[in-house]
Amino acid sequence: MRTVYKYVAIVALDGMGNFNLKTPTPCMDKIFENGAVTNYGLSMSPTSSTENWPTMFMGVAPEVHAVLNEVDNGRINTGDRFPTIFKRVRDAMPEARISSFASWATINKYMIEQDIGVNFYCAHDEDILQPIIDEVANKPTLFFAYFEDIDSAGHNGDWGDENYLKKVTEQDGYVGKIYDAYEKAGILDETLFLVVTDHGGIRCGHGAYSDTERYIYFAAAGKGIEKSEIGTYYTMDMAAVVLYALGLDVPEYEEGVFTSQIPDGLFPEINGTYRKPEESFLEFEERKTPEFKGENGLTKFIPEEKIKLALFMDGDVSDASGNYETSEVGKVEYVTGAYGKGCILGKNGHINIKGLKFGKESFTVSYWAKVDLSIDEGFCVFSNKNWFWRNRGDHGLGLSFRAHDAVFNMGYGDGRQETDAGFPLTVGGGWIHVIMVADRENKKMNTYFNFKKVYSADMFDRIAELDIDNGMDFNVGNDGLGTFSNEKYDMQLQMDDLIVFGTALTEEDISGLKAYYSLK
Repeated sequence: MRTVYKYVAIVALDGMGNFNLKTPTPCMDKIFENGAVTNYGLSMSPTSSTENWPTMFMGVAPEVHAVLNEVDNGRINTGDRFPTIFKRVRDAMPEARISSFASWATINKYMIEQDIGVNFYCAHDEDILQPIIDEVANKPTLFFAYFEDIDSAGHNGDWGDENYLKKVTEQDGYVGKIYDAYEKAGILDETLFLVVTDHGGIRCGHGAYSDTERYIYFAAAGKGIEKSEIGTYYTMDMAAVVLYALGLDVPEYEEGVFTSQIPDGLFPEINGTYRKPEESFLEFEERKTPEFKGENGLTKFIPEEKIKLALFMDGDVSDASGNYETSEVGKVEYVTGAYGKGCILGKNGHINIKGLKFGKESFTVSYWAKVDLSIDEGFCVFSNKNWFWRNRGDHGLGLSFRAHDAVFNMGYGDGRQETDAGFPLTVGGGWIHVIMVADRENKKMNTYFNFKKVYSADMFDRIAELDIDNGMDFNVGNDGLGTFSNEKYDMQLQMDDLIVFGTALTEEDISGLKAYYSLK
């Protein structure tokens, strides 16, 4: 029998991941000792806050809602495309009290609709706890209470270090005080009490898909909840949980519209309905790469004048277009690729390109890479600049590939624009094709995976007008300094067919490229 709650409380601990397993959390242990819990829920890729909190609010994947693009361009969410749980609750319950108290102002300013009567409050963690407790006395129907300091402790030190773990335990105490406030207000028996987080971290950052970044804690307690281990849960599933708990209709599952679901093991009456993504693994047997201008060569599918550079990596690092001088730096290992041979690049060797320039023109870079979940930092695929994380704003271009996402970075010296697209949940491993388009004329930065556009960002005016050349060579499999993969980190990646185009490829061009690879 479905239990309908009068109130839902969401206590959000940014950046905790499942590090609660490594430090005492007596309050959460007690609150959820008879509740539904998972320590192995999954953050959506990329494992970043600006992508995952809107995902929780809207019930769609980061590449669908594209809130990072909206925040970057100063646009406030109006709920026109993907209404948040706050708007859905307001539409269904016009008189409901809805509150969001957050120590990260971006949540209240950009991610939640501004004109729907939400009670907003922003302050630092230590200053927001008492106002949260005071607000509970007003008995809000939906209350989102957000704390930032665990994430800050990770960035300022190291995920899992002593100071970070102390902060987890400290904020566990905050959870306990909020729970006590619900009991004091006399509404605990009518409340679904949730503790959620968005991602973990590794070293002093996050965004990739290592175990310590992607695994997250999610817990629920309330009348009708039985002690259980929650099954598959992604951050985007919080939206469906909140709507269901308040007795509202949960939208039908529809790709690109609403993909949040009720996980198994949370509500006793729901089990076996969760649609797990069917993972695919794209693998190739070795096949000969056609001659560049041959019968089935690349120029038969893409006009030759659009192609600046073609590194097929078939036993050497030569440019098949003949436009540029290329050389092997260190030792490049050749293996079966996506089309003919491919390379293992990185710590042992990379490819240097002399004379390649973009100026202010539009361009496209495409490549094949083999998914590797062990990558916990952004492997530098193609760059003419320092790719160390402190230098991402340096003047130049940097493309990187991580365990479950790809990054497109253009820097202007004292800042940058960066788009970060997570792989579809169906990508379980094997080869993936990546296309990144810098369309200067239309001011767009577009990302394609397996020839399908997954993310489009508005290009800053400064980036659209930027001369991307900085006097440094481009390298493939390392940064412009030739030090990122082999000196700063010990990294490698299996790649094939890095092709550079001197224009923004059209959809027709991309279909031609797909046909070149004989993919349906």
